[in-house]
Amino acid sequence: MPWVSLGDFFVGEKDFTSEKDRKVLEQKLYKLHAATGHSSIRNMVIALEKRGAPKHVVEMAKGFWCAVCEEHGKLKPRHAASVEPLPPKWATACADGGHWVHPGNNETYGFAILIDEGSRFRAAHILCQEKKQTMSARRFLCYFQEGWTQYFGNPKTLRLDPAGAFRSKEFEAYCDKHSIYLRLIGSLGSLNRPHGV
Repeated sequence: MPWVSLGDFFVGEKDFTSEKDRKVLEQKLYKLHAATGHSSIRNMVIALEKRGAPKHVVEMAKGFWCAVCEEHGKLKPRHAASVEPLPPKWATACADGGHWVHPGNNETYGFAILIDEGSRFRAAHILCQEKKQTMSARRFLCYFQEGWTQYFGNPKTLRLDPAGAFRSKEFEAYCDKHSIYLRLIGSLGSLNRPHGV
């Protein structure tokens, strides 16, 4: 007794015993699978069973394997990264300096930026406006005291890259005097990254 075909892929009940017949059936299964957008094999088997496909067709569909699906399959998940938890607010700050050139008048501005790692609050200040000037430890410490510590207190940890101003004895003495752990790191890169990344 003939059965209802899926898009004329399978017609009638024929027992595929020869290798040629099996290859024809595999090609038809692939066409059906591709025509349904490479959906899951399970869905194809269920659809064939609902349409009354012969038993040997359903069995062959259960063992169907698609190279395209295998190649474009789900990516294997990466191992979860262990990230340090965010510190409490105002406990850890990071600082960096930089230069910005005004696009209109080409004036150079040296600035410092401080970020609280617990709240991601940022504060920046222009420290110098001449091209050849750089941030000094004294200028940074003045800004740090006036623009940060008088509002938020001294942090427990201050993370800095080892730039010239941050390596000075004056800066180390200030941190020792106020019990601030000075943590010099290779390069802050982007200060937008979460703590520990």
